[in-house]
Amino acid sequence: RKVGLDPHLMLAEFGLPARCLREPEIKIPSDAVRRLLEASAERSGIEAFGLLMAEARRLSNLGPLGLLIREQPTLRLAVEMLARYGNRLNEALFLTVEEVGDVVVLREELIVGGSGQIRQSTELAIGVAFRILRIFLGADWRPRRVCFAHDAPADRSVHERLFGSHVEFAHDFNGIVCAR
Repeated sequence: RKVGLDPHLMLAEFGLPARCLREPEIKIPSDAVRRLLEASAERSGIEAFGLLMAEARRLSNLGPLGLLIREQPTLRLAVEMLARYGNRLNEALFLTVEEVGDVVVLREELIVGGSGQIRQSTELAIGVAFRILRIFLGADWRPRRVCFAHDAPADRSVHERLFGSHVEFAHDFNGIVCAR
């Protein structure tokens, strides 16, 4: 609504039930959601549509997984829970954690059927992971880098406001690089 779209009309167009806005546990096809996000970005003229959605997300939006993450005694365990169970929320999303020396890389991959853009879904997923890290590390925390495989948007201001100045595009993976 904030960007001038009617969410109910958009949901109906992509074959998604209106109740998915009220019932976070309902399973919906990830491909339909991907197409909905891309169309929403295009029609609203907001290239960072997925990131704006991520900014509004809270752990409670993740349902029982959010509770499980919140109750972990360490950030490491919270990230492990997200990696282990995140694809239960979105079967197309896979998070891996790689540690090399003093660096940790959270790599997010979307496995989608068919063709089409995944920019908005990718940015939403990276944005949510970033917000989870910030819950544990504090509002002033910044990663070393945030990497996207897609090209840079014309306006990078939302990316830089959310992630800081170390955002890279046309990278070989989607993910967050941070100090161990």
